[in-house]
Amino acid sequence: MLKSIFHIIFLLFSATLVNAESNSDLFNKAVAAYKGNDFEKAIVLNESLIDKGCKTATIYFNLGNAYFKNGNIGKAMLNYERAERLSPNDEDIQHNIAFARLKTIDKVDPTKSFGTQAILKNTLSVLSSTSWCWISIALLWLTFGFALLFLFQNNYRGLLLFGGCCCAAISCITFFASKKQFSFENKCSSAIITQTQSYVKSAPDDSSTDLFQLHEGTKVEILDKVENYWKVKIADGRVGWMLRDEATTI
Repeated sequence: MLKSIFHIIFLLFSATLVNAESNSDLFNKAVAAYKGNDFEKAIVLNESLIDKGCKTATIYFNLGNAYFKNGNIGKAMLNYERAERLSPNDEDIQHNIAFARLKTIDKVDPTKSFGTQAILKNTLSVLSSTSWCWISIALLWLTFGFALLFLFQNNYRGLLLFGGCCCAAISCITFFASKKQFSFENKCSSAIITQTQSYVKSAPDDSSTDLFQLHEGTKVEILDKVENYWKVKIADGRVGWMLRDEATTI
């Protein structure tokens, strides 16, 4: 019985190693294809990695670069935005988003938002949900450390108690920050126009009036969904309805 259990564990471990090696090989091939200016192959290989569950900021960033070099601004912006969602402080990602945005047709001047939700979102976006979580865990361990010192140390007990309470309180705050940022990251409320052009209408109906036109690479906020239409809002505050298959959620 014990031998069978070890055999199963060995098989699972071997399968994990083979899968990791396979993903690493695909990643290296994708990088080599990009460096060799074979951008279509780089796109296929990076998409394959994502389909296999390797949804990291690096792979989305590399995929965005390949799409950009291949002349597809819409898909480039989509994958840059996905990369930024996972790694919001990466300067390379932010630089490429800004550069790719210069290549888009629509020049949208954003209106500033001063609501509580907007302030909270901007504050939490300084770090990813994973980073907030690790800070919370580290502070929790510090709390345990202060607690042990408080129990076995006769000196500075007041200071140790204060330090432990502060760490515990901040750990709770960063834990809830992690949960909130995770909900922001996984709430598909934004999309990128991936078609060459899209007409935004006054109502979710093919015969309704065209209000304005958007082009690939422009980011929209999804407000509502009705059948095959999205109600969207762009950064300058304009609102209308567009076909869902003309954009892709971030």
